[in-house]
Amino acid sequence: MAAELTQAEKILRQVEYYFSDNSYPFDEFMKSLAATEGKDNYIDLSVLCGALLALKRFSPTDPLPGKTPRLHMTTHYKSQSSDSVCLSSRLLVRKKLPFPIFRMRALLPHICALPPLVCTIQLTPAWTLPLYIFLCVRSGFGKMKTLLGDAADPVSVVAAALGGSDSVELNAAKDGARRMFPVPSEDPAASRTVWTAQFDSEASRAKLAETFGGFGAAVESVRPQRNLAADDRHFDGSAFVAFASEGGEAAVAAAVAAAAAGEILGTSGAAEVKTLAKFFDDFSKKRLGMKKKRDDEASAEGSRKRKAEAAPFDETYPRGLVAKVTNLASVAAPAAAEAGEGEGAAAGVDREAVKAGCEAHGIVGWVEYERGGAEAVVRFNEASAAAAAAAAGVVVAGAGEGGAAVPCAVLDGDEERAYWLRKHEDSVARKKGKGGRRGGKGGKGKGKGKGRR
Repeated sequence: MAAELTQAEKILRQVEYYFSDNSYPFDEFMKSLAATEGKDNYIDLSVLCGALLALKRFSPTDPLPGKTPRLHMTTHYKSQSSDSVCLSSRLLVRKKLPFPIFRMRALLPHICALPPLVCTIQLTPAWTLPLYIFLCVRSGFGKMKTLLGDAADPVSVVAAALGGSDSVELNAAKDGARRMFPVPSEDPAASRTVWTAQFDSEASRAKLAETFGGFGAAVESVRPQRNLAADDRHFDGSAFVAFASEGGEAAVAAAVAAAAAGEILGTSGAAEVKTLAKFFDDFSKKRLGMKKKRDDEASAEGSRKRKAEAAPFDETYPRGLVAKVTNLASVAAPAAAEAGEGEGAAAGVDREAVKAGCEAHGIVGWVEYERGGAEAVVRFNEASAAAAAAAAGVVVAGAGEGGAAVPCAVLDGDEERAYWLRKHEDSVARKKGKGGRRGGKGGKGKGKGKGRR
């Protein structure tokens, strides 16, 4: 059994994922942090730990920021004082001060794509002109906050964990981190770099350099890729191989052609080789495809729920199946009689006794009855069974020998429609995840003689 990862190992793997080719090139928020002026592409570790981000202030006359990715929010914005604008996750504005609503709506989608966050919007007092809006956003990174727990100095904890990274480097102050390597789409060596796979996880840099050293250019660097989904971050058998500037592009073409012909052998057969641009393009399409699949599934589920909620009541419900059994309060259960409580103590008559009496006339699909009630609603599987029960009455086992016969009548008209309408509403409520009416299977009345069925 594998040993439990230490906190440092978990943090290392998580931060390396944030900066990896699988995530960083597609994370506009991370890239916007790295592009902060004067930071030399380093991102403050305090941000990765979930610190507050102070954003610039905007006045009603400031130009809007340039187009940036849409802001995705899953939590509600919270106002901190009475001099605040209150927003919901749908960006609906309730104005407390005369700040132009259209400006507010236009600003918010331009902040940055963030994980779940809390945004506080505070305004200067109404009598101060010009009126400014200040935005202060707490970064998400929920996974990191969970890993750090109640660490007194989370930045130092993260910095110590990153000391063993071969893909993320710290600045001199050890309070910022950045990628060691450029993203594939911005790599100046992209035209002379290939991606290769089908080697085992133990394939050394020397072995890969030897494999690709015969294509007319020296191998400048080899960067094996880690499987960051695995606890031990092992190398996954793929790598980026960069050739020297002189003859590098020709070497890339030759290596790709040789791999296509099956001439480059990996550990378990022919190796896969792609140009860096081809690899990143294929990976981007795969990511987009996976995202589209998730979005389509979420959309389909949402559509299903909306249809269930909006499903109209079907007026063509089956007629003649539902009957009402009455006068049950006059039937004393055996237990009540034995206790000397006599007739009228019919609180002991249970659903099973009602169902058994009705089943003498045909198959019963559903019984609604609460112990001690005077009436029960019974749904038969066939209209003929309901009609037979209405004609002959229902014999319910009680204290008397052979039981007691009670009246039964088939519902029709408004009463029958009301029954089926209620069933429809119960079904819609269950599909919405709000549960149905009390009783039935698993409701409050679960158990013999209790609830409805």
